[in-house]
Amino acid sequence: MPNALIDQASPYLRQHAQHPVEWHAWAPAAFAEAKRREVPVLVSIGYSTCHWCHVMAHECFEDAAVAAFMNGHFVCIKVDREEHPEVDAIYMDAVQALTGRGGWPLNAFADADGRPFYTCTYLPKDGWLRLLTQLADMWKSDRPRITQAAEQLVSFLSNETTSTGELSADIWERLDRQLANSYHREDPGYGAGQMKFPPSPLLALLVGCDKPAWNKQAEAVLEAMQDAGIHDRVGGGFHRYSTEPDWRLPHFEKMLYDNAQLMGVYARAGVAMGRADFLRTAMNTGDYLLRDMRVMRDGIFQGYACAEDADDAGGEGAFYAWSPQALIAALGEADGQRLATEWAIQEGTPEPGAPGHPGPVRDYIPHPRGADMPPGDAGQQRRAAWEIYYPKLRALREKRPRPGLDDKVLTDQNALALEGFALLGRYTG
Repeated sequence: MPNALIDQASPYLRQHAQHPVEWHAWAPAAFAEAKRREVPVLVSIGYSTCHWCHVMAHECFEDAAVAAFMNGHFVCIKVDREEHPEVDAIYMDAVQALTGRGGWPLNAFADADGRPFYTCTYLPKDGWLRLLTQLADMWKSDRPRITQAAEQLVSFLSNETTSTGELSADIWERLDRQLANSYHREDPGYGAGQMKFPPSPLLALLVGCDKPAWNKQAEAVLEAMQDAGIHDRVGGGFHRYSTEPDWRLPHFEKMLYDNAQLMGVYARAGVAMGRADFLRTAMNTGDYLLRDMRVMRDGIFQGYACAEDADDAGGEGAFYAWSPQALIAALGEADGQRLATEWAIQEGTPEPGAPGHPGPVRDYIPHPRGADMPPGDAGQQRRAAWEIYYPKLRALREKRPRPGLDDKVLTDQNALALEGFALLGRYTG
């Protein structure tokens, strides 16, 4: 029997409607139920196109024994972070305060007043069951400790202050120092660690300023992302982030808010920097939104969908992968082999994924950065020469199982899309 999420509008909530977990939607009634039963609340937050949300759902929430324990010891609430950003913000602050990092799925354990006392992100089945057991035991045997933890965490979050008023006089010097400290020259981008996210708002600032050093940084980052696996070269648009410092292997969901902003940044940079390739990347991103992200209901355009899924029927990234043989079959021996060479595509094997979930074939993701892209006019000519192949490759790719679409139409993200299209129109005519 489906649970209480079956009639929800959110695709993410409906993904969990057939679970044996007795999920509730975010509502006062769920907290009243926890108070009546004298049990803690689990607030589990995610979104429909999130890979690790899917993995945890399959490993944990679809398991009958795990679900029985959750139902017996907790009131379980599912939240779509895009439907309730205010809820997500509260518990994201909590998990970052406790662990120093965040992400989804975000699992927050709270009392019946909603005050969190423990948080975590993805856990595999064994770790999740151990945690549930420990927290359920502590709830029964040491409630004062839980109450104290909740009070301390709420007090800490309540005391955080936000600066208001005018920017300080040294704001640009501070930004300059931060850019110098965080910029990676070898693999252009910002921040430490393995994962790299497109710094879309920062790039818009750097492209639009009158500081040549910052313009140069922005150009290097835009070129690196454009020529890497994070860019869906065949279909247009960008994936959410890279799992490798060189931007090669992405996390494959495609978000409206990223692509809306990057479309405008690439258009403006293309004109400001005299980069025809940047203008083509901007236009291909706009075409992607128009072609694949438009939401129609009863023949009426509603707006743009918020995301495409990280996963598809063939495993993570299978929709976007091109083996050397696939390129040769599509384009012929000479063109297929040349494209495989220029896109750094070679024979490979699947990456190890989560249990039961095949990972992507890293070497099948187009990554021209890995093939010694020539600089200057030679590089421009090489990139331009690929454009004639995209329509045929897209047509062939459409025969593959396509990742799911989260067709929620969100006002804030659609506003970003309108801004991006306005900039695209301004800078490309």
